[in-house]
Amino acid sequence: MRTVRLRMVQTRPVVGDTGNNIDRMLDFVDRRHDVICFPEMCLTGYVTENASEHSMDADSEPVRRLAEAACENNTAIVFGFPERSEQSICITQAIAAPDGRLELYRKTHLGRFESGWFVPGDGFICTETEKISVGLQLCWESHIPDISTTLRHMGAELILNPHASFKDPGRRTDLWKKYLPARAYDNRVFFAACDMLGDGKGGGMIVLDPDGNIIAENSSAEECTLDCELDAKLLKRRSPDDESTMAGTDFFLKRRPELYHL
Repeated sequence: MRTVRLRMVQTRPVVGDTGNNIDRMLDFVDRRHDVICFPEMCLTGYVTENASEHSMDADSEPVRRLAEAACENNTAIVFGFPERSEQSICITQAIAAPDGRLELYRKTHLGRFESGWFVPGDGFICTETEKISVGLQLCWESHIPDISTTLRHMGAELILNPHASFKDPGRRTDLWKKYLPARAYDNRVFFAACDMLGDGKGGGMIVLDPDGNIIAENSSAEECTLDCELDAKLLKRRSPDDESTMAGTDFFLKRRPELYHL
């Protein structure tokens, strides 16, 4: 049975100091983990009105460095940056796979202070790694259940939810406990979130199993990691024809989307 070694990381990037930000990130990368996840916009620090000044394209040197590190360490690295294209800027989270693939999720639901500076993406991604299928959503998108359900429909076994919310870390983790267990439990997925540090605020990390139970959590306000192992047998995915018991039922497979006129 698969065991996935997951590392969640909270960092304190300095806006405009991408070189040092990435050096610090690389300090947390090694071969001992199958998936390593950093916060939203961790490469540049979180920016809105100055986003164009700090944006980069997916072939920029900092992005390439992390993609190379993923290959060198045989691990999938998840990281964020403001992505520049010819006509727009997106809040982008990348998955650099150890086989050299780079897949990009462009935030589809922008926050109130983001919509004036970024354009939303128009789709979701689910990336197959050697050990587990990973879906991405960002920050407050965790409040929209349809996103997690869509990612499960795409095959996600682990949903990663990097943040840049800058709340008190204890309050951050307390809020997550109100609704993230439902995202994991109803979709039968592992679910993990981490927050960015900055200006004396931010931080907090949590990992949940497919039963909505907390595997690990951290409410530190310092740069640190949260390391844990995910046991794939906890996914408990059953055939919709298995009616012998409701215990361990994969609720997702019991859905009737033709009835949900949303």
